[in-house]
Amino acid sequence: MSGGDTCFGFRLFWFFFSSALEKIEAKKTIVNLVYLAISILLLGFFYIYFFSANSHWALLKERERRFSELCKIAGEQFYAKRTSPILGIYFNASGGAYYEKVHEGKITGSMGYGMFSSRGLDSIPLIERINDGTNPAQPYIRGKDIGAKDELVSELRSNYFVVITDLTQGMPKELALSGRELVVRQKGVEEPLAKMAYAVSHEDLKFCGPLDKNNRFDEAQFVFRALDLIK
Repeated sequence: MSGGDTCFGFRLFWFFFSSALEKIEAKKTIVNLVYLAISILLLGFFYIYFFSANSHWALLKERERRFSELCKIAGEQFYAKRTSPILGIYFNASGGAYYEKVHEGKITGSMGYGMFSSRGLDSIPLIERINDGTNPAQPYIRGKDIGAKDELVSELRSNYFVVITDLTQGMPKELALSGRELVVRQKGVEEPLAKMAYAVSHEDLKFCGPLDKNNRFDEAQFVFRALDLIK
Protein backbone atom coordinates (compact mmCIF):
# COMPACT_ATOMS: atom_id res chain seq x y z
CA MET A 1 0.00 0.00 0.00
CA SER A 2 1.39 3.37 -0.98
CA GLY A 3 1.85 6.30 1.37
CA GLY A 4 -0.92 8.19 -0.46
CA ASP A 5 -3.43 5.40 0.14
CA THR A 6 -2.47 5.23 3.83
CA CYS A 7 -2.89 8.99 4.23
CA PHE A 8 -6.28 8.88 2.48
CA GLY A 9 -7.44 5.98 4.66
CA PHE A 10 -6.39 7.81 7.81
CA ARG A 11 -8.24 10.96 6.75
CA LEU A 12 -11.35 8.91 5.96
CA PHE A 13 -11.15 7.17 9.32
CA TRP A 14 -10.74 10.52 11.13
CA PHE A 15 -13.68 11.97 9.23
CA PHE A 16 -16.03 9.19 10.31
CA PHE A 17 -14.61 9.18 13.86
CA SER A 18 -15.05 12.95 14.21
CA SER A 19 -18.57 12.75 12.84
CA ALA A 20 -19.43 10.06 15.35
CA LEU A 21 -18.01 12.15 18.20
CA GLU A 22 -20.00 15.17 17.12
CA LYS A 23 -23.21 13.13 17.05
CA ILE A 24 -22.46 11.73 20.50
CA GLU A 25 -21.80 15.22 21.85
CA ALA A 26 -24.98 16.50 20.21
CA LYS A 27 -26.97 13.71 21.82
CA LYS A 28 -25.37 14.48 25.20
CA THR A 29 -26.30 18.13 24.79
CA ILE A 30 -29.93 17.26 24.02
CA VAL A 31 -30.10 14.87 26.96
CA ASN A 32 -28.55 17.48 29.23
CA LEU A 33 -31.04 20.08 28.03
CA VAL A 34 -33.90 17.68 28.73
CA TYR A 35 -32.57 17.01 32.24
CA LEU A 36 -32.16 20.74 32.78
CA ALA A 37 -35.73 21.45 31.67
CA ILE A 38 -37.09 18.71 33.94
CA SER A 39 -35.05 20.04 36.87
CA ILE A 40 -36.35 23.57 36.33
CA LEU A 41 -39.93 22.30 36.21
CA LEU A 42 -39.45 20.27 39.40
CA LEU A 43 -37.86 23.19 41.20
CA GLY A 44 -40.73 25.41 40.11
CA PHE A 45 -43.27 22.86 41.34
CA PHE A 46 -41.57 22.50 44.73
CA TYR A 47 -41.32 26.27 45.10
CA ILE A 48 -45.00 26.80 44.29
CA TYR A 49 -46.10 23.86 46.48
CA PHE A 50 -43.96 24.61 49.53
CA PHE A 51 -42.56 28.13 49.54
CA SER A 52 -44.74 30.62 47.65
CA ALA A 53 -47.09 32.85 49.63
CA ASN A 54 -50.13 31.05 48.21
CA SER A 55 -48.61 27.60 48.12
CA HIS A 56 -50.67 24.47 48.63
CA TRP A 57 -48.51 23.62 51.63
CA ALA A 58 -49.20 27.05 53.17
CA LEU A 59 -52.93 26.53 52.56
CA LEU A 60 -52.85 23.13 54.28
CA LYS A 61 -51.01 24.53 57.30
CA GLU A 62 -53.36 27.52 57.57
CA ARG A 63 -56.42 25.26 57.30
CA GLU A 64 -55.02 23.01 60.01
CA ARG A 65 -54.26 25.99 62.27
CA ARG A 66 -57.69 27.59 61.84
CA PHE A 67 -59.50 24.28 62.32
CA SER A 68 -57.56 23.61 65.54
CA GLU A 69 -58.57 27.04 66.84
CA LEU A 70 -62.23 26.34 66.09
CA CYS A 71 -62.03 22.97 67.82
CA LYS A 72 -60.92 24.66 71.05
CA ILE A 73 -64.38 26.21 71.44
CA ALA A 74 -66.37 23.26 70.06
CA GLY A 75 -68.78 21.51 72.41
CA GLU A 76 -72.07 22.12 74.16
CA GLN A 77 -73.15 23.47 77.53
CA PHE A 78 -76.60 23.47 79.15
CA TYR A 79 -77.11 26.20 81.73
CA ALA A 80 -80.80 26.31 82.67
CA LYS A 81 -84.26 24.90 81.95
CA ARG A 82 -87.00 26.85 80.24
CA THR A 83 -89.57 28.28 82.62
CA SER A 84 -92.55 28.93 80.33
CA PRO A 85 -94.48 27.12 77.59
CA ILE A 86 -93.17 27.50 74.04
CA LEU A 87 -95.20 29.90 71.92
CA GLY A 88 -92.69 29.70 69.09
CA ILE A 89 -89.00 29.40 68.27
CA TYR A 90 -87.17 32.03 66.23
CA PHE A 91 -83.95 31.33 64.32
CA ASN A 92 -81.86 34.29 63.17
CA ALA A 93 -80.30 32.23 60.35
CA SER A 94 -81.18 29.29 58.17
CA GLY A 95 -79.79 26.04 59.40
CA GLY A 96 -80.26 22.41 60.26
CA ALA A 97 -76.87 20.78 59.67
CA TYR A 98 -77.02 17.03 60.14
CA TYR A 99 -74.17 14.48 59.95
CA GLU A 100 -75.39 10.91 60.20
CA LYS A 101 -72.11 9.38 61.38
CA VAL A 102 -68.85 10.74 62.75
CA HIS A 103 -66.06 8.24 63.40
CA GLU A 104 -62.75 9.21 65.02
CA GLY A 105 -63.21 12.85 64.13
CA LYS A 106 -64.23 12.34 60.50
CA ILE A 107 -67.65 12.47 58.86
CA THR A 108 -68.31 9.02 57.41
CA GLY A 109 -72.08 9.03 56.92
CA SER A 110 -74.52 11.10 54.92
CA MET A 111 -74.73 14.87 55.37
CA GLY A 112 -77.75 17.15 55.28
CA TYR A 113 -78.22 20.86 55.52
CA GLY A 114 -81.70 22.34 55.36
CA MET A 115 -83.78 24.88 57.18
CA PHE A 116 -84.85 24.24 60.75
CA SER A 117 -88.27 22.75 61.21
CA SER A 118 -90.26 21.18 63.99
CA ARG A 119 -89.41 17.75 62.48
CA GLY A 120 -92.57 16.12 63.77
CA LEU A 121 -92.60 17.83 67.18
CA ASP A 122 -96.27 18.76 67.49
CA SER A 123 -95.68 20.61 70.73
CA ILE A 124 -94.14 23.56 68.85
CA PRO A 125 -96.87 25.99 67.76
CA LEU A 126 -94.72 27.70 65.15
CA ILE A 127 -91.24 28.21 63.76
CA GLU A 128 -90.07 31.70 62.81
CA ARG A 129 -86.91 32.62 60.97
CA ILE A 130 -85.24 35.57 59.37
CA ASN A 131 -86.37 36.61 55.90
CA ASP A 132 -83.33 36.67 53.62
CA GLY A 133 -85.33 38.59 51.01
CA THR A 134 -85.38 42.31 50.37
CA ASN A 135 -88.63 43.25 52.11
CA PRO A 136 -87.70 45.40 55.14
CA ALA A 137 -91.36 45.80 56.12
CA GLN A 138 -91.67 42.04 56.67
CA PRO A 139 -88.28 40.84 57.92
CA TYR A 140 -89.50 37.50 59.32
CA ILE A 141 -90.94 34.26 57.98
CA ARG A 142 -93.50 32.34 60.03
CA GLY A 143 -94.44 28.74 59.39
CA LYS A 144 -95.17 25.56 61.28
CA ASP A 145 -92.88 23.37 59.24
CA ILE A 146 -90.98 23.08 55.97
CA GLY A 147 -93.43 22.36 53.18
CA ALA A 148 -96.24 24.28 54.83
CA LYS A 149 -97.26 27.67 53.51
CA ASP A 150 -95.01 30.34 54.99
CA GLU A 151 -96.17 33.78 56.01
CA LEU A 152 -94.14 36.98 55.85
CA VAL A 153 -94.58 38.99 59.05
CA SER A 154 -93.31 42.20 60.61
CA GLU A 155 -93.29 41.07 64.26
CA LEU A 156 -92.32 37.93 66.12
CA ARG A 157 -94.54 35.80 68.31
CA SER A 158 -91.75 33.53 69.48
CA ASN A 159 -90.67 33.58 73.09
CA TYR A 160 -87.56 31.43 72.51
CA PHE A 161 -84.69 32.40 70.26
CA VAL A 162 -81.81 30.57 68.63
CA VAL A 163 -79.00 33.02 67.91
CA ILE A 164 -76.61 31.59 65.31
CA THR A 165 -73.12 32.97 64.63
CA ASP A 166 -70.91 31.99 61.71
CA LEU A 167 -67.52 31.23 63.27
CA THR A 168 -65.72 31.24 59.91
CA GLN A 169 -66.99 34.59 58.67
CA GLY A 170 -64.14 36.51 57.05
CA MET A 171 -61.97 33.42 56.52
CA PRO A 172 -60.72 32.75 52.95
CA LYS A 173 -63.06 30.42 51.07
CA GLU A 174 -60.06 28.35 49.93
CA LEU A 175 -59.73 27.04 53.49
CA ALA A 176 -63.03 25.16 52.99
CA LEU A 177 -63.97 25.48 56.66
CA SER A 178 -67.34 26.00 58.29
CA GLY A 179 -68.34 26.41 61.89
CA ARG A 180 -71.25 27.78 63.85
CA GLU A 181 -72.23 28.70 67.38
CA LEU A 182 -75.86 28.26 68.46
CA VAL A 183 -77.12 30.00 71.59
CA VAL A 184 -80.63 29.18 72.84
CA ARG A 185 -82.34 31.97 74.79
CA GLN A 186 -85.65 32.56 76.51
CA LYS A 187 -87.35 35.92 75.99
CA GLY A 188 -86.79 38.22 78.95
CA VAL A 189 -84.09 36.01 80.51
CA GLU A 190 -80.50 37.26 80.38
CA GLU A 191 -78.70 33.95 80.89
CA PRO A 192 -78.79 31.58 77.90
CA LEU A 193 -80.37 28.17 78.28
CA ALA A 194 -77.68 26.40 76.26
CA LYS A 195 -74.79 26.95 73.91
CA MET A 196 -73.17 24.76 71.25
CA ALA A 197 -70.35 25.17 68.73
CA TYR A 198 -68.89 22.93 66.05
CA ALA A 199 -66.53 23.05 63.06
CA VAL A 200 -66.08 21.14 59.80
CA SER A 201 -63.09 20.90 57.45
CA HIS A 202 -64.82 20.08 54.18
CA GLU A 203 -61.62 19.24 52.30
CA ASP A 204 -60.88 16.18 54.45
CA LEU A 205 -64.27 15.87 56.27
CA LYS A 206 -62.79 16.45 59.71
CA PHE A 207 -65.33 17.31 62.40
CA CYS A 208 -65.19 18.56 65.95
CA GLY A 209 -68.28 19.13 68.05
CA PRO A 210 -70.80 17.33 70.27
CA LEU A 211 -72.26 13.98 69.18
CA ASP A 212 -75.15 11.91 70.45
CA LYS A 213 -74.85 8.32 71.66
CA ASN A 214 -74.97 7.11 68.05
CA ASN A 215 -72.05 9.36 67.02
CA ARG A 216 -74.46 11.58 65.11
CA PHE A 217 -74.55 15.38 64.96
CA ASP A 218 -77.76 17.36 64.51
CA GLU A 219 -78.24 21.10 65.06
CA ALA A 220 -82.01 20.76 65.44
CA GLN A 221 -81.73 17.99 68.04
CA PHE A 222 -79.46 20.20 70.13
CA VAL A 223 -82.06 22.99 70.06
CA PHE A 224 -84.87 20.64 71.04
CA ARG A 225 -82.81 19.18 73.89
CA ALA A 226 -81.98 22.69 75.08
CA LEU A 227 -85.72 23.41 75.21
CA ASP A 228 -86.40 20.13 76.99
CA LEU A 229 -88.50 18.82 74.11
CA ILE A 230 -86.52 15.60 73.76
CA LYS A 231 -84.10 13.80 76.07
